Formats: sequence, C-alpha cells, structure tokens
Amino acid sequence: MNGLCRSLRLVCTIRSLGKRSFLSEAYRCQEAWAQRLNTPILKKINIDEMYRELDQTLESKGKASAIDIDLFSNSVADESYADELEDIIHRFRLTPSTTDLLPSTPHAVIRSFIDMGNFEALMRILNDRLNYGIFPDYYCSNLLLDTLLKMGQFRDAARIATFQMLQEDWNHPITSCFGLYACHMYLKNKENELWEPEIKDEPEEEVKVRVKYIRNPYFDDHFDLRDTNHLIGKTFVILSRALPENDPIRLTYELVGWSLYEKWDKAKAFLEKFKSSKEEYILYEGITLIEKAFSEGERTQSKEQVQEFLSSIKNLPKVQLREEPSLLSLMEDRLKQVISQQEKNDITQQLEQYNIWGEERMEMLKKQAEMYQREFKLKKIEEKKKELIEKEEMLFFFDKKDELDMVIEKNEEIKRIYENEQKKKKKVEEADDGYIPPDVK
Repeated sequence: MNGLCRSLRLVCTIRSLGKRSFLSEAYRCQEAWAQRLNTPILKKINIDEMYRELDQTLESKGKASAIDIDLFSNSVADESYADELEDIIHRFRLTPSTTDLLPSTPHAVIRSFIDMGNFEALMRILNDRLNYGIFPDYYCSNLLLDTLLKMGQFRDAARIATFQMLQEDWNHPITSCFGLYACHMYLKNKENELWEPEIKDEPEEEVKVRVKYIRNPYFDDHFDLRDTNHLIGKTFVILSRALPENDPIRLTYELVGWSLYEKWDKAKAFLEKFKSSKEEYILYEGITLIEKAFSEGERTQSKEQVQEFLSSIKNLPKVQLREEPSLLSLMEDRLKQVISQQEKNDITQQLEQYNIWGEERMEMLKKQAEMYQREFKLKKIEEKKKELIEKEEMLFFFDKKDELDMVIEKNEEIKRIYENEQKKKKKVEEADDGYIPPDVK
C-alpha cells in the first residue's frame, strides 16, 4: 500500500511539472507489480531480520544464495531500506554466486528505486555495472526513460540511452526511439545540465608506488568512452538502426552521430554516399544539433574539421537538406506511433513474466529447502560417526594400546629426524652468511 501511495505521489509530481507523457499508466503494470507483496512467500518475510541474516552470511561465508537476494530485493517496498538494498546488491556482486543472479532481481531493484523516486542512487547503481551488475531490460529501460523525460531529467534519460548503446542492442523499437529522443532533448537543453558534476581539484601529496611493469595504454573505443559528445554520437549511430534505412530521421541522426563521435572519415563517407541518392533527404535541425554540441569553446582542436564538415552539409541541394518539418516533432510522432503499436504486446509479456518469475521463485525455494535438509542430515550423520569413533576408542583402548604406543613412537622418531635436518640446514645457512668471496683480479 505504501509503494502504491508513493507511485501515485510520483505520478502527481510528474503531472504537476506539465511534461508530456508517452507511455500509458497501464504500461507500468503497477497492480501486478504490487501484487508480489501479497504472495505467501513475501508475506512471511521480516525484512529487518532477513537483512541481518544476509549481512552475517555475506560476512562469514563470503557468499549468499541468489534466491535469498531475490526475495530481499522483491520485499523492499519502503524508501527507508534503500541503503540496505544497495549494500546487499553490491556485496553480492563481489561474491562467486553473482553468476546465479535471477532475472527478476535487477527488475526488482530498478522498480523499487523508481517507486521510491530515488533516481540519484539508481543512476549511480546502473552506471557502475562492474560493482553492482544491474542491467535494465527493455521494459525497465522504457519505464525509466518515460519517467525521466516527464520529469525533465534529460541527462539521466540520455544516460539510459547510452547504456543501451553499450549493449549494442537496438532490437526493441520503443527503447531505441526513446533513446534517440532522450539524446536529442539532452543536446537541446545541454546548458542546463552538465553530464558530469564539476569536481574541484585539490592539491594532493605525490605518492610513488613501485610496480613490476607498466601496462601499455589501451582504449577500446566503446566501454572506455567518457566524452559526452562521443557517447551521445555513438548512441545516435547505433540506436538509429532501429529505423528504416531511407528514413530521414535515421539519416539525420546517423549524420549527427558520426559528427559528435568525431569519426570524420565515416561522416564524410556517409555524406558522399548520401549525395548519390536523389530520393533521400536530411533535416536542417541536425546541423543545429552539431553546432550546439561543439559550441561554447568545446572541441577547439576539432573546430576547423567541424566548420568544414558543416559547410559541406549546408552546400547540399535544397531537395536533400530541408528545414521543415522539425526533426524533434518527427521523432515525437514516430515514438508515439511505435508505442501505440508495441505497448499492448509489452504489457502482456510483462504480466506473463511476473507469473513466470513467481513460479520460478517457488521452485527454487523448494530446491533450496531440500538442499538445506540434505546438508542437515549429512551433518547429523558426520556427528554420529564422530561420536561412535570416540566411543570405540574408549571401549577398545586397552586392546589397541600396543598399536597406539607404536604410532606415538613413530611420530616421535619423525619429529627427531625433522629437528636434526633443520639444525643442519641452519648451520649451512650460517656458514654461507659468513662467507667472503675472494677478490677477482
């Protein structure tokens, strides 16, 4: 009930901002998502006790059960447990059991933080994939993009689009169109929101560390990308592949993408190939995006290349470079069209997925209970065997006294031999320490 109230409060806040909504309320599947808390398994969970148990297990054993992590993640319905959820997910990621992470766990983490309205923590978790291992699926990406765009948080929405680019996945039409729109909106409002917060450099004491060898610098031009324009540019290039080849939206975004990515050879090759086609055209608004991205003194080293490339675009015939219609309005219309075609299918699939996850959770719990019961029985058997051995030793002590004496004597002999060897070794080492080599002429 508290989660539902927070979601309603979040929706009211979004509506009060007056931002345009793309996805319908039905897309959120809020009722089905909230229904998980009424399942017999999650009803029995005391979240405070479960956190303490998981904390002790991770501390003592260095690992935890994936189903326990999933149950805890799905049980969180209160923003007061945001720190605990982040802590458990991070620590579980560092264990060998992280390979067993259930698909429903990342979904639960993302939806919980969305319901809390804690987007700062959520973006930190999603951006640090190495230490958290939370990757949004299509459905969660769409929810996040829609919510962030309605709230006017264009930078974070563009970040979600770049995550999709890093996975090189443009198969879902809604996610790809959302990503293109988010990147466009970020560039349009770039001056209001920096990609990275400004950090004032403080003088630090120089520390020298001895290393065995220095690694050669390596840049993979994908996961190592940190430059804002490069990230946005490559996102335009990859996500635009979801659109038809001769679509002016795709052509314009691809041209903008190669420019921001500063792959001038590919940008020029694209432009030359485009010139040979008389039926295709691009939109002038793309030039505006390029100019805005390289404005305010940015990329001074590429200033001449940018101006040269922009001039070659502006020299295109009017048939191939059109000022109308607006690129952004076309993208909005295309996004609405794709949502109207795909939304019902996504909702149906997600509702089915909730049922599948519930059944899988029950099955895994049964298997875990059987495993614990088997381990308990084995432990009892080992304890019984140890007890019987001790009783046997007591009952037959005098019968086996001679054997025990021989074992003791043999162990003492081995000990004496070892001690003598150590003494000889020590004398040789002392003699070596005192050795002075002769002078060599």
